[in-house]
Amino acid sequence: MNGSQPRNHRGDNQALLDSITLLYLAVPALLFSTWLKPIFAIPVALLYCYGAWQTLGNMRWSCGKTSKLGLAALFVVAMVWTSLSGIGHWFYANSDWIFRDALLRDLTFTAWPPAYPSASASPLILRAPVGYYLPAALIGSICGLKTAEVALYLWTSLGFFLVLCGAISLFEKTAQRVLAVLLMLGFGGLDFLGYALIHASLPGLGQHIEWWAAFAQYSSNSTLFFWVPNYAIPAWLCTLIILRHWRSPQLAKLTPLLGSSILIWSPFAALGTAPFFLVGINWKNDIRAVISPKTALPIALLTLVCLRYLTMGSTHIPGGWIFPDDGRNIRPLSTLYLAFCLLEFGLLAIVLWRLKVFDIRISISVIILALLPLYKFGYGNDIVMRASIPALMILALSAVMPLCRPGPRNWKLALAGILSIGLLGSIQEPVRALTSPRWRPSDITLLEAWTRYLGIPEPSTYVTHLEQADMRMILHRPAAVPLADGELSPVGPALRPK
Repeated sequence: MNGSQPRNHRGDNQALLDSITLLYLAVPALLFSTWLKPIFAIPVALLYCYGAWQTLGNMRWSCGKTSKLGLAALFVVAMVWTSLSGIGHWFYANSDWIFRDALLRDLTFTAWPPAYPSASASPLILRAPVGYYLPAALIGSICGLKTAEVALYLWTSLGFFLVLCGAISLFEKTAQRVLAVLLMLGFGGLDFLGYALIHASLPGLGQHIEWWAAFAQYSSNSTLFFWVPNYAIPAWLCTLIILRHWRSPQLAKLTPLLGSSILIWSPFAALGTAPFFLVGINWKNDIRAVISPKTALPIALLTLVCLRYLTMGSTHIPGGWIFPDDGRNIRPLSTLYLAFCLLEFGLLAIVLWRLKVFDIRISISVIILALLPLYKFGYGNDIVMRASIPALMILALSAVMPLCRPGPRNWKLALAGILSIGLLGSIQEPVRALTSPRWRPSDITLLEAWTRYLGIPEPSTYVTHLEQADMRMILHRPAAVPLADGELSPVGPALRPK
């Protein structure tokens, strides 16, 4: 590899990995087209398939340089890590899985789109980003909920396997590839230090510590995967394709399909990757590939439908600037904001700069990470936690090369120290998985879970009233989610901040 950053792949390099990754991301978008009435779903799906075929059909196939044994090892790592995350409930699952299990249950037992009881005249339908769950829910609708849970485990394992393959594809030497895998498992900010400074004590073993700053969280890679793989996997995969084809014609060609596919997975992930698309594409030379009638136009129709669907009722989601209008508490909040930036990414960025690995990708990442905490959106400040995933991944992988090549010893030690402290926070997730009791999901609906656990009868981030005339015209008639008779599991997890 030349230079300080992951190498750029051009043309046919890693075409097989690109194609499998894009198909993995695109399948849920294609399944979402079935939420439309047949008169709309059939042409939308056919156009989308045609655009995908035009995007992928002319690629020259190459498998890269990874051995079969190496690929097998990566798949084992992916399956073990997925098991520890709680998916499938072979180990302890974090409290967010109360709601994710309920969402999978509703999608499995109900015709799409699902609707919930409401006092309003308009149907209350599921609006959460559903892409992650659709393949497993489709299988579960045929084979049962238990099969859906296994399918979700395998689907997630495949996604993380593709992430690991994408990460190592950026590097050539074995040591670099091993370090890239380790960082994808254990990279994180200095949450351990932040918690100790705020609480004047060390956290307990397996304690969730990433809300130490209270107003925002930049999640470690293990936290992202153990709590929100539905956001992390698409953001990671999309970012890896951008890095692999930075400033190349291939990125411009893949962008319409990639950008369209990621939306139904996570609009926040799409938002976080957007700046890297804007800079990573060589617009002067490749703009025609971005707006090609053979790729962009057929895909555009489903993209617009997804955007419209995901933004329904979004004005009801709580949000606003972190600094109060009345001017109170600005000084302590400003101090906390500066400490948050310094510990979560600032010190790492300074060390990378001193090691002379800064480039436009790291610069964009630092700017994004500095700006995101200034605005909050969602019950758990979701925009900060999820739109930051691409930028944090770039910082993580940017640490590989300076650790594996000659350089200033003191700064390399500083980089190793920062990553080690980050690891202390990141290992809290697998430790909790191994030390906490396993629990099984209850047969309750998503709305029941929110009401019983959080006291929120209609979570605006997950559901919305179908009041828009255009969406009422094109969507299937919403199907009522069957209510459950079961009680909540007595061994379920106590809720912790996400």
